[in-house]
Amino acid sequence: MRTLHATTVEMGLLTAASIALLIVGLPAGVWVDRVHRRGVMIAADLGRMLAPGLVGRDHLLEGNAKLTGSA
Repeated sequence: MRTLHATTVEMGLLTAASIALLIVGLPAGVWVDRVHRRGVMIAADLGRMLAPGLVGRDHLLEGNAKLTGSA
């Protein structure tokens, strides 16, 4: 088991974020089912293309290694 080394407040924020994900994710799923899938897939691909730019270069190698190791 891994330890996050997080304070009580930080754990509370993580829990709140997961609940918010459900509140946003469920209606988003319903919305995606009602629109053209091609447009959604193009938007998702563009997001995946731009996402690495949000990660600092010093953390990119470590992040890719963790992703590869977790699969």
